Amino acid sequence: MIQINLLDPAQVKGGRKSIAAIPSGASGAGSFIVAAAVVLALGLNLALGWSAWQRVAVSQAACARVKSDYKRVQAEIDAKTKDADQVRKFREVVANQMDVLRSLDPPDRILWSQKVNMLASLIPAAVFIDEVRINEDVQMVETDASKTAIDNWKKNTKSNKGPQPKQVFRPVIRYHMVLVGLAMGKDNIEQFNNVMAFHRALTGHRTVDAAGHAQRFMDGFESDVKFDVIKGEVYEEVPVNKFVFKLTTLPLGDEAKKKPAEARVASAR
Repeated sequence: MIQINLLDPAQVKGGRKSIAAIPSGASGAGSFIVAAAVVLALGLNLALGWSAWQRVAVSQAACARVKSDYKRVQAEIDAKTKDADQVRKFREVVANQMDVLRSLDPPDRILWSQKVNMLASLIPAAVFIDEVRINEDVQMVETDASKTAIDNWKKNTKSNKGPQPKQVFRPVIRYHMVLVGLAMGKDNIEQFNNVMAFHRALTGHRTVDAAGHAQRFMDGFESDVKFDVIKGEVYEEVPVNKFVFKLTTLPLGDEAKKKPAEARVASAR
């Protein structure tokens, strides 16, 4: 008789443990998972590479724009620098011309008609003017604008700074006023006192014009009246004391010496 055991061998007492059977389709499923993982990894790498390439492309585009903007701005700077150089050179020329013009027609020039009118009212009764001479002294000096232009050219380290600017000179004008006079008196002492009275009248003269501005005969002159000659003579059988006064004007147009003679005398004390 044939006996068929339908029980699970693991449940049979003393029976052998069974070995689980491996499904025949298990190896195919594992291969699919591995392939999917590889595909997923490739996809991630591609996505990351694409993202990195996009960032590089954006950076390159930004760099190109910056280079383009730099070239444009540099071109504008070069153009403006060229214009600025031309303006600077033009200003130097104008400044030099103005220096020369101020020297030729300075605002503080001596008005000799005004000085002669003042002189007539300052002569003492016993003093007579025999001669008035005015001599002009002209010296050429380099203008301040010319000195500045040459200094700036020397300090410029650019290779294309061009040739050194030419020196520009302006005339510095001084006038020497010579007064030859005769002082009368009963004796040499009185004659000499009359000479000194005239000297004090010249240096101490001060008046006020219609606008309320102080005016002095010595304005525009150096602060002292120099004695050149004082000696006793006989003029047409009259004993006199002959004297020579010399006055020198300040350099006309000199900005540093425009203060009036009264202030210069006070500051020198």
